[in-house]
Amino acid sequence: MTVDSMFQYSLYGLLIDSKLALPGAPKGVRKDRDADLTILWSPLSAGRDPEVTITIPAAGPGNVAFGVAQNGFHAMLWEGKIIFLISPRADLLRVFCREETLEYVPTVLVGVALGFVLQLRNTLCLHATVLGSTGRTIAIMGDSGSGKSSAAAAFLRNGACLYSDDVAAIEFAPDGRCHVQHGCMGLRLCADSAAALLEGRYPLEAVPYLGKLLWDLSGQRLDPTPPRLDALYWLDSTDSNRGFDVSAPLPPREALAYILRSWYPPQSRHLMNSQRLEQMRRLILAVPIYIIRYEKRWDNLPLLQELFLH
Repeated sequence: MTVDSMFQYSLYGLLIDSKLALPGAPKGVRKDRDADLTILWSPLSAGRDPEVTITIPAAGPGNVAFGVAQNGFHAMLWEGKIIFLISPRADLLRVFCREETLEYVPTVLVGVALGFVLQLRNTLCLHATVLGSTGRTIAIMGDSGSGKSSAAAAFLRNGACLYSDDVAAIEFAPDGRCHVQHGCMGLRLCADSAAALLEGRYPLEAVPYLGKLLWDLSGQRLDPTPPRLDALYWLDSTDSNRGFDVSAPLPPREALAYILRSWYPPQSRHLMNSQRLEQMRRLILAVPIYIIRYEKRWDNLPLLQELFLH
């Protein structure tokens, strides 16, 4: 991975200058303004490591710990190998790691790290994949392994567009409507999903650490205006022979429970405050939330697309 050039990206409404390439991120165009966020990298070396006090330990392998650095920066620590320091204004993100670990950085950067930056910038973030088709935009939420990425790949193969994978950054219009910012357009798939759904038709890249494959869709030509969010779906897969079970729009209290469950990054709940709760209230009032329980089979995915996007 090169760190000799400065890349420009447009992600989640931010103009980003980055010393690190971000797979799946759409390229940005300089429009006579400074970057909203600058991402830099420095190698770790003995005696020069940033001093970080961990306040929230990692929940398990692959998760991040949160803390503070001596200079007042917010800190994230991944696997004890990569340190992310974010300035109090969330306009500078410094990455520290050894060169042999550098290949893992984009995996964490385009997900948890940028999600944390957005939360610091008062943007409500949910763990969801955002898709559009026939003038309709939806966000698919769900626990790990529920089939979000497989469903998205099936939809994309059949003509849908990808607005954002993994992170749904919500913004609110004065008229009460909710919109989602264009995010990372790299869909990460397990090998069996990629083989069954894409059938070797598209070039894929290996995603370090995750053991998945990246379908890079950052070349899509999309309207730059953030699309209006029409619906949120919580995808709940089952191995039982029950077909489909679609709920009515959830009442506010139950809807709030699923929004809280989708809070992203999941361990950043220390950022929860009255402003975030008000954002959630506005989201629930503006956008219907449904639960879909389905039998996890490849031939069920076209039925999901029909249900979601038409």
